[in-house]
This record gives sequence, structure tokens and C-alpha cells, in this order.
Amino acid sequence: KSLGLQNNMIKYLPHTIGLLKKLIYLNLEFNNLEKIPKGIGFLENMVHLNLRNNNLTHLPTTMNNMSSCLKELYIGGNEITFYPKHVESAIIIDEDDVHIHFE
Repeated sequence: KSLGLQNNMIKYLPHTIGLLKKLIYLNLEFNNLEKIPKGIGFLENMVHLNLRNNNLTHLPTTMNNMSSCLKELYIGGNEITFYPKHVESAIIIDEDDVHIHFE
């Protein structure tokens, strides 16, 4: 239910990440990710997703599918210029991070 892959210099995630249906918490901060696969949108039980400090420029639109479950999304330390509609409406920026809290 919880997977911590932080600080591993990961460059990509397999599209099959979406098969981990019971995953609730995923920490991918401090890696070298440039892209998040569309399959992440199929993680229908994901509550907490940490993507801080990678090389991301956009998030997949399939993340809109997570709108009923995702409560915390951390994306600070990236150069994201495109957000899916559901994500864009919940962005909170403070001086230290970009944090998205869904209600």
C-alpha cells in the first residue's frame, strides 16, 4: 500500500505502474523523472503522491481520474508548465513548495 522510491536517480517509471491498484502512498521525490506515465491515473486508491524535485515539465491528463481519491500531491522543485484541469484548480503555492490539496 505504500512505496518509497525517493533518492534513487530513477529516470522513468513503467506504464504498468497503474497496475498497483492498492497503492495509497507513493514517494518519488529526488529522482530524475522527466515524465510520469499515463498509467498513474489508474491508481484509484492513491491518497498521497510526492513528485518533488524531479525534472518534470507536465503531468498526464489521466491524473484527472484520481480526483475522487488523491488528497495530497507535492510537485515543488519541478518545471511544470501544464497541469490537468482537476490538478490546476487545487494548487497551493507557498514559499517552500508547490502543494496541492484536494478536498
